[in-house]
Amino acid sequence: MLIDINTLIETQESDFKSLFPDTSFPAMLTDEHITPFGYAVLNYDLPSPIPGRYQKTASAPVQLVEGKYHAQWTVVDMTSDEIIAFDARIQREIVNQTQSRLDDFAQTRGYDGIMSACTYSDSSIPAFSTEGKYAVIARDTTWAALYTLLAEVERGTKPKPTGYADVEALLPSLIWPV
Repeated sequence: MLIDINTLIETQESDFKSLFPDTSFPAMLTDEHITPFGYAVLNYDLPSPIPGRYQKTASAPVQLVEGKYHAQWTVVDMTSDEIIAFDARIQREIVNQTQSRLDDFAQTRGYDGIMSACTYSDSSIPAFSTEGKYAVIARDTTWAALYTLLAEVERGTKPKPTGYADVEALLPSLIWPV
């Protein structure tokens, strides 16, 4: 990324080169090549701050340090719409990983997934029937536990999970019957 040293507006290298179509530039642009045109290389080498749960990083004014331009970041609070979207994304990830947990468990016995295993609950083969009935119980108790937890979070009686790791231990154990 480059920066116009007069306006401090960031510019892609390709956009810079298109401003000067009659000039041949090397593949790797350095300050030596672009300073005569009023541009400099923008360095991204300074650490950015770490945002909290409902915060994000945002660009801050570019800093000139020892003759080099450096991108800067600051932490800002998310908007209410961003918080809603963030929480919805976390919830989707938790739901998707819960489904994957059930599917992975069923696959340990050769089923395509938990839904496939559940269809064997009425099998005429006792071993399949037992596994199918257990798969139904495992599926039902897992989703009941997860949705109870999510309802408690919604009511404010439980803290909002930051990811699947926060809820996995609260889900029922998945162990095939002998």
